[in-house]
Amino acid sequence: MRQLPLINISDSAQFEPATQERLDALEIGAKIKFNPSLQVNTAVFHYQYKDKQLKTNFRDPIFGALPILRNAPESEVTGAELDIKATPLEGLFVSFSASYLDTEVIEFVSGDSDGNEFDFAGKPFNYSPSGNTC
Repeated sequence: MRQLPLINISDSAQFEPATQERLDALEIGAKIKFNPSLQVNTAVFHYQYKDKQLKTNFRDPIFGALPILRNAPESEVTGAELDIKATPLEGLFVSFSASYLDTEVIEFVSGDSDGNEFDFAGKPFNYSPSGNTC
């Protein structure tokens, strides 16, 4: 199921359509089963986006800052994942997962949280974790 961003519309400017994103993805990974009780899955990836859809704001003269969906011309994501599954004893299953995600907007000028023009170059994607996550 694909999730679409929810924006409550209060101004006709919010109907401005965002174009389709383009994603060039490079990923390499492995699934290794060492024995029946130990499996390791790992992957590293790099994604380059053209026209990534990001939720920002614009300044409305009556309501102030209102959300809008706009396209960031260039952005990228680099990350890695690790998943270990083990059954060391009969009846005991142990699982460990870790991921690293680094998102960065390369080129994008839009509205900040107050609707003022802001250059997002070098900033992470909105709603993305910063650094390591487990």
